[in-house]
Amino acid sequence: MGDDSSTLVDLLRSSEAARTSGALDDKQTPSYLSHLASLPLKELLAEPTKLSSEAAVLTTSLTQLCLNEYPTFLSLHDTSSVLSTSFDSISDSLDTLLSSIPAIENEARDFASGTKQIQEERRKANVVLEQQEKLIDILEIPRLVDTCVRNGYYQEALDLSSHTKLLLRRFPDIPMIHDVALETEQGVRLMNIQLLSSLREPLKLPALFKAVNFLRRMKVFEEEELALIFLTSRYAYVTGLLGSVEGERHDPTKYLRRYIDIWREGIFDIATQFRTIFIEASDEEVPFTLERLFSLSMHNALDSLLKTCEGVLPRIDDPTSLTSILTQLSYCSSSFSRIGMDFRPLLAPLFENAVIHIISTSVQDATARLTSQIAEAGKLRKEPSSWLLSEGAQVRRDIPPNSSAHAPPAHVTTYPPLAHYLNALITTLNNVRLLAPTSILEELLDIFDKSLAECAQSFVEYSKIIVSGDPSEGRRSTDGKGQEREEEILFCAGRVYIRSIVPFVREGLVVRVYEASVAEVDAVCGSSKLVRRTLDEWDEWMQSHLNLDL
Repeated sequence: MGDDSSTLVDLLRSSEAARTSGALDDKQTPSYLSHLASLPLKELLAEPTKLSSEAAVLTTSLTQLCLNEYPTFLSLHDTSSVLSTSFDSISDSLDTLLSSIPAIENEARDFASGTKQIQEERRKANVVLEQQEKLIDILEIPRLVDTCVRNGYYQEALDLSSHTKLLLRRFPDIPMIHDVALETEQGVRLMNIQLLSSLREPLKLPALFKAVNFLRRMKVFEEEELALIFLTSRYAYVTGLLGSVEGERHDPTKYLRRYIDIWREGIFDIATQFRTIFIEASDEEVPFTLERLFSLSMHNALDSLLKTCEGVLPRIDDPTSLTSILTQLSYCSSSFSRIGMDFRPLLAPLFENAVIHIISTSVQDATARLTSQIAEAGKLRKEPSSWLLSEGAQVRRDIPPNSSAHAPPAHVTTYPPLAHYLNALITTLNNVRLLAPTSILEELLDIFDKSLAECAQSFVEYSKIIVSGDPSEGRRSTDGKGQEREEEILFCAGRVYIRSIVPFVREGLVVRVYEASVAEVDAVCGSSKLVRRTLDEWDEWMQSHLNLDL
């Protein structure tokens, strides 16, 4: 059926009327022809009438529509006319717009160029506004570092400093980061100053360990430099403590005792703290420089102690105090021996000199009192009975044996000046017993021998004055018995001095204090010759003038 309709269409198109009218060009024509071809004959015959009826109905409806809707058609016509005019106006406006577009584009470009910086600033302002909290946190870092440092939160301060350095590495071209880093560095420098100052404060080992570790983390100093700073600072602290007792120098014993106590505690703390922080805490091999720094610092500290002792010990005139100080220093040295700093051998010369000074001063005082008394008697030509002999005492040439080897001869009391002199020397010997270094025996014996010889020489000079008188005046004018009695007193006093006082004093030092032999000591000590020579001179004079043998 489809092929028949196509043939029918082609047949109709071949007619002249169809070609001229163009009716067959409608797209619905083939379907209508197919419809006609499918109709039965009866319906096909009735089709023209049906089409005519439908055409009449359509014409009537169209006419009625025109009558009913003619205002609409008129309005549509007017609108179409206006629309045509509007299209023309729009076309003209479009032409004008198109001609103006290049100028507008130029103006827009100029405007964009002119506002580019403003827009960039606005963009930056918007970025700043968006990142306001983060920026405030960054800007507050220096203040936070300063607050942490002033309140001792050094760990937090170092963390903030590390964060600032990280920001500086990430944003090296941002001036604000540079400013923040610079201000933070000032806070870190303040922290460095505070940590260094803390090393001069009375801190214990944990606090010092923490301070040194913070200084290490700051990497401002090398390990050797930090060790030197530590030793210097701690010694300065101890020096300050030692300076606090300077007001007690008027009492040398009390001053030196307190000085030694402070020195012992302070220097021992320095030694243990240094070894713990710098030597024992290191996992690597300890550099020789640190060991040398430690050794030098301990040597300097010990040198200051010894110099102080050297300057103060001679001012101590109490042997008991001297002994207690030696004991104190010995205990101190024993404590330091645990760290390899036993300085007991260095104490011997100091105390030997101090003992020599005390003994020498005491003996010189006793010697000066007796010689001045003898010199005054000689100057005033006092008779021996008036000052040398006890009132009511009787002189005797024989010397009674001493009842005790440790007690002074009782008959010396017959001659008070000699008794006072002997008593002073005995007191000195008792002082020597408290602290008697064996190495100074010869020096001490020399001191006593010189005193004995000097007093003997003064006695000889006085005896010459009393017996012989001044050559310009001739012999004293006294009666025979009086002169003999005065010479007898001189003889007996000299005999007591030579036979009792001299041996007792020398044996008291050599035998009773040092438990040595007088003969052995005299063999190596030259002072005994001085005493012997003086006594021989006295003996010769007595024999030549008094015809007496001591």
